[in-house]
Amino acid sequence: KHMEVLIKRMHRLFKISGIPAILSRFAIKSSVAHSLNYTFEEDCSNTKQWHCNIDYNGEKWDINGHISRDQYQGLLFGYSLAYDALKNREDLRKIIRSDILELVDELIKEREINLEIRIDNIPVDHPKVKLQLVVLNPSEMAQSKYPILNYCRKESEKCENYMRGMQEFIPDISVLLSQISVLSWVPKGVPRAGSAILIMAIMNIAMDMTKNVKGYEDEYKKIKDFYYSNNSNYGNANSWKDIAKQWFYNNKCYLKYYGINIAMEPMYNLMRLEKNENLRNFIFKNVLEGKIWEKVKTHKNSFFAYIYLSAKQQTDKNVLKIANEQLAQFMSPPKYRHKVDLTKNSEYLPFQSDCPTLVNESNAVDVKYRSMDDFIWQRRPFLGIENEDKRVAYAGADFLTAYWMARYHNFLNEDTSGTCLRWK
Repeated sequence: KHMEVLIKRMHRLFKISGIPAILSRFAIKSSVAHSLNYTFEEDCSNTKQWHCNIDYNGEKWDINGHISRDQYQGLLFGYSLAYDALKNREDLRKIIRSDILELVDELIKEREINLEIRIDNIPVDHPKVKLQLVVLNPSEMAQSKYPILNYCRKESEKCENYMRGMQEFIPDISVLLSQISVLSWVPKGVPRAGSAILIMAIMNIAMDMTKNVKGYEDEYKKIKDFYYSNNSNYGNANSWKDIAKQWFYNNKCYLKYYGINIAMEPMYNLMRLEKNENLRNFIFKNVLEGKIWEKVKTHKNSFFAYIYLSAKQQTDKNVLKIANEQLAQFMSPPKYRHKVDLTKNSEYLPFQSDCPTLVNESNAVDVKYRSMDDFIWQRRPFLGIENEDKRVAYAGADFLTAYWMARYHNFLNEDTSGTCLRWK
């Protein structure tokens, strides 16, 4: 019943804009927003993010857009696992399948369109460009016609790099940028490993939902042919794997640590669904084990450890021991941002000289001492100082996702046999 409710809510976020394959971040009935004095009229005067009084199923809604790749990633992760779990609920599987195929159909589509290119916020003329691996959002385009790409020769408060009116999943962004004359100096080959991993996962999820399903034979063949044999400059699995191999993370002070999760989370479905053994082995050896796990193996990140072990398909007792110990340290509900101060804890001294709020890299903070967050596995594991904030309680999806992944793969055994999990 919980899955049915969540699937229908996610489906609503996927369809509510009325634009194919555009996922909304958030939606609230306009009448409810007004009654809560939770309105966005000022923000709705521009097309950057909020869109108000949108018609959906006979009611008016306010929705939050300007979606990102990692928002899609959460939907894909949940949808894929729900689909496999609901073998006796074709009605719900059909909802999931239709949303995923709508997304994939848009990504596969070849387009030739005009963009509004801005250099330092100033529009410049240029010819049409060829696009693939994107979804378009006219409600956030310039004049509702042209996706916007702004490039700043020097980023500042007055100028930021951004793309609006389309969400791209392009593993090598130079394929797009090299078509824009004023950006012709961009070097050939600007690989983005996270996008390569995500697009490979998306295609595998779609193939999983169409293979041997009556009535979807043509869809399956189209996706499979595209995945392995697409001949446009935007590539296919054979070129994407080489881009994925270039994964790295070196942000100072572990800023934007969530970028690691953006690679690791879709890796789970890529590893469990990829049917080409040579391709799967290449990704595991050269990307997951050789690059990502090598970077995070000392981070006491249970979620990452379970993904790695599930792909490795054999037990590493030391990795498993640490992952299970850390998961068991999760704070009891309510899960809120509690105060952290490890400046006097000798176990974590000295702090990093260049990053004064972070403990020494040789010893990540144990989960029991970490500041809670929305999904702690995508937050810095070295943070040794954090202020308390009891105003927000987090849902605990990070604990539950890791726990049930461990149970499913037999990394954790049932420890309360016969106890009902339902809370009364």
